[in-house]
Amino acid sequence: MEASGNVRRAAEHTPSWRRGLGRLTRHAPVTMRVSKEAIRRILHAGLPDGDDLVRACYGSDDFRIGVAAFVEKREPQWTGK
Repeated sequence: MEASGNVRRAAEHTPSWRRGLGRLTRHAPVTMRVSKEAIRRILHAGLPDGDDLVRACYGSDDFRIGVAAFVEKREPQWTGK
């Protein structure tokens, strides 16, 4: 397939990609960072020991903020901490 065909196909999917990216930007920064690190470890070394990653997420301020926001049925205000 020529390059213009790839560009055309990409343009057709742009709205759905934007929706997906918009959803990702609303996730807790700590969780996103830890998730990316977990994926990196899996790709480079097989199944990792992820206890530190679990502690990083569940021990974060953002985790507490997310739980409180869920219980209170409101949008969380992430701090990245």
